[in-house]
Amino acid sequence: MTVVDTVERNARPTTSRWFVLGVVVIGLAVTGGLTYASRTNYLHQESRLTALQSTLVANALSSAPLDIERRLGAAVAAASQSSNPGVTYAHEIDSSLTANKGPFTGAGLALVTSSRVTNLVHVGARPIVNLTTGSAATFLRKAAHSPLLISGFGSVGPARRLTFGLSEPSRYGTLVAYASEALPSNGRFTVPRSNPESAFNLAIYYGNSTAPSKLLLTNAPSTPIMGTVSVAHVPFGSSTLTIVSAPRTTIAGTFAENIPWAILGAGLLLTILFAILVDRLRRREVVATRYASTVADYAGSLEGLYREQRNIAQTLQHALVPPTMPKVAGLEFAARYAPGEEGIEVGGDWYDVIPIGNGVIVSVGDVSGRGLPAASMMAALRFAIRAHATYGLSPGEILTSLAGRADYSIDGHFATVVCANIDPLAGVAVVASAGHLPPIFIDGGHARALRVANGVPIGVGPVDYREEKFNFPPDAALLLYTDGLVERRGVVLDDSVNALVTLCNEVKPLDAFLDRLMSTLIVGDQRDDTAVLAIGRTA
Repeated sequence: MTVVDTVERNARPTTSRWFVLGVVVIGLAVTGGLTYASRTNYLHQESRLTALQSTLVANALSSAPLDIERRLGAAVAAASQSSNPGVTYAHEIDSSLTANKGPFTGAGLALVTSSRVTNLVHVGARPIVNLTTGSAATFLRKAAHSPLLISGFGSVGPARRLTFGLSEPSRYGTLVAYASEALPSNGRFTVPRSNPESAFNLAIYYGNSTAPSKLLLTNAPSTPIMGTVSVAHVPFGSSTLTIVSAPRTTIAGTFAENIPWAILGAGLLLTILFAILVDRLRRREVVATRYASTVADYAGSLEGLYREQRNIAQTLQHALVPPTMPKVAGLEFAARYAPGEEGIEVGGDWYDVIPIGNGVIVSVGDVSGRGLPAASMMAALRFAIRAHATYGLSPGEILTSLAGRADYSIDGHFATVVCANIDPLAGVAVVASAGHLPPIFIDGGHARALRVANGVPIGVGPVDYREEKFNFPPDAALLLYTDGLVERRGVVLDDSVNALVTLCNEVKPLDAFLDRLMSTLIVGDQRDDTAVLAIGRTA
């Protein structure tokens, strides 16, 4: 007979019953608490993952206005420079119609004056309302007074359409390009099973409301969507899209869903065993340790999702800068873009190279602020520069035109831009600047900051920008950059620019030169985006 057997035999029955009852009460309390905590944690993680999925859908939808603004902006910019705006617009927008695998069901161009709205041309599907009166005319007037993309949603009978408008000043008055996208009459859409979003019930509403009349699209059997619901809002032109999502099954997996019930069953079983064998209480420590490990795993998964979301934002930013440099006789190019490290929002820095005739128009700019509004303004300015360059405008004329398109008091952003026309055959460059940092000119191993007449930033007010012309001999180079390359906390900006000049004596080859600049100047906690463009003239 063992010592334990002897103690058990000698223990008084009453004492044993109270001890067993105490173990049972404590065991039930611990089991109930752990089950509740595990279930609460599971529901919390399910909610967080659903919210992340809504954010990813919102990020995907947020890029749609950029494409729409690009298509409308290019077409209306071309029409504003044409002697026959209607014909030019119809030609430019044709590739964007659904008949040519584009997004627009119909599109048109209207001339808006203070007294009337005149429809110049309409292509594609017939409008569902009269464009020159009523709500349609109000929509066009609203677009005429805004430098940004305007959106609207309406229906007549079974016809449901999203409408977009973008204005452009011209010598005829204010031109408004408009286009519409048809929506299914029943509001239903299907997500392929291979798409991760097929595991979610989704509903997209126009505006901040989830009223049935505002429903654009849904793949759910019925609305409103029930369950673990997450709501996200994303800017969409002048309005907002509201995305409501809920998982059709558990996101974290069946195992995670069943953990609370497994804990409940294990707890009850262990409580019974604890009443018989007190030393088995140590098993609860093992369960607690495993539970802590599960929480750590969830934390690691959330960190990975955050990194993935930031990568998406950076991918969007890189999609807005040229993927490759054009080939231009007599010139070579090198460029770098480095995103900031603050949050996941997209920045507003850009560079661009546009071949024209025997030379190029180059531009580097920086929109104030961050996020999709800044990226939208950056895309609009970049596409406007391309359109104006194509029609032969000089750098000063381009910046003057841009100054009439943006207004800081309306959209909350301004932009600094430097623009140059480089002709390698003539060996000259013409530069204009809108509040931007001075270009660095390198010739014969000597670098200097160009003294360029610096106008006010784009968006501060309409102004005429002066141009400076200088010689661009063979083997010389020009460096354009944004403030992320030189601006540092506690350092005077002029001192930083002078330090940059001292690093620019040796520029050949251009790619190695930019690599050296970036590795020297972009160090530590870089909080601002950086865009750098180097142009060299070959012998």
